[in-house]
Amino acid sequence: MGEKLRVAIWESLVDKGIGGWLAPWQLKRMGRASRENTRLEKLALIHLENEIKAIESGDKVFDVQTGRVLPSDAALIDDQGRVEPYIDTQKVVAGIMAQDTVRAIRSEINVIKAAAFAEDILNQDENDSIPQQSIDNDWLLTWRDCASRVSSDELQQLWGKLLAGEFVSPGSFSLRTLEFIKNLSVADAHLIGRLAPFVFDSNKIAADKKEILEKAGLSFDDLLSLQDLSVLTGVIAPLITIYKSTGGPVVISAQDKKLIFPDVKDGQVEYNVFILTKLGIELLSLSESVADTEYLVAMAKDKISQGLQVRVVGNVIQDAGWGVKIEGFVDIFP
Repeated sequence: MGEKLRVAIWESLVDKGIGGWLAPWQLKRMGRASRENTRLEKLALIHLENEIKAIESGDKVFDVQTGRVLPSDAALIDDQGRVEPYIDTQKVVAGIMAQDTVRAIRSEINVIKAAAFAEDILNQDENDSIPQQSIDNDWLLTWRDCASRVSSDELQQLWGKLLAGEFVSPGSFSLRTLEFIKNLSVADAHLIGRLAPFVFDSNKIAADKKEILEKAGLSFDDLLSLQDLSVLTGVIAPLITIYKSTGGPVVISAQDKKLIFPDVKDGQVEYNVFILTKLGIELLSLSESVADTEYLVAMAKDKISQGLQVRVVGNVIQDAGWGVKIEGFVDIFP
């Protein structure tokens, strides 16, 4: 499951000069079990990262001339036995070069870790077919530059999701979205993620459910902040979205659940809403969440009070035996 995608994404990255030092492992994928190969790759990455952390903390130093990592006290005495402090121009230059090398390796580690998260995501993809279209070169170079700057696992996972999504479906994430995420704090990322359970029909949030939103950590000030971030619109003046029947029931989709209005006839269903921007839609597509049941039931009750019939149904996957899964819906309300 996902093996072809895993190999293809690394081949694509190495072809673009990203993660080239892992190329030997890529060549061995056909000759060694992929899971074992991935384990060895990660062990090598962990060892390298630990060495870089030791250099950054001052416990070790990088010798530019030999390319070796040495204990920090090895730099205290020169070839003539002189003990620091003294100014040696050659050593100053070597020290600067060593710092540049360490920074470059740190950046490469950040990129590879983000790519490894993308690999893990693709490994879970049941559709193992290789995309016909390749990732745009400018997009990939921008991604690499952005991913190289983050060292926290949480943000590296985010950049991994971006790469996996763009690899499977090129054009899913704009360069503007990459630039936005590059400057995104962890706190703002969490704030944006809290919107996900309340989005319906891809880009709408019920504006009249402020108490439920606030209980989930989305105060009015938070919503204004999201509007300032260009993620959301309509916070001050919500818009009206109208659903009309075209002969069948009106269906509103919200992640794993649906609102179903079976008998609207000549009437219509209206909600006051905040609208996600294009940027907001792309950002929320990275979030894995389920729809908030209390919120959807509250949306349903609003329309029942207006005389409409409403069902809230939830998506379930049932085991039909022999490893076959059947996807369906069950009533949640009423």
